[in-house]
Amino acid sequence: MRFELPGNQPYDCYREPGTCWWGNYNGDGIVDLPITLEKIFVERRTHVIVADELKPADINDTLLGDLFAEYENPLDETTQAIRLSQLRMDATEQDVMSGLKK
Repeated sequence: MRFELPGNQPYDCYREPGTCWWGNYNGDGIVDLPITLEKIFVERRTHVIVADELKPADINDTLLGDLFAEYENPLDETTQAIRLSQLRMDATEQDVMSGLKK
């Protein structure tokens, strides 16, 4: 199974296409590289239907095989990619851009 991790474009911090569904809680909404995988949550049903009967699910049969976190492009894991991700729009330019949106 593969899925996109959250990301932002450098300079104006536009969220990468395909990653807008990632939540942002108590932060600035900007993904800081490099990304570190800390936890994996596995959600399961508490009960399963067997024929016409509802029975508790066996929670002991979850087995995770080899897990890999990989960049789509090998250049994305270089220090240059991290440097580019930290580029930010000048504050005065941000003020001008926000004025255009009004």
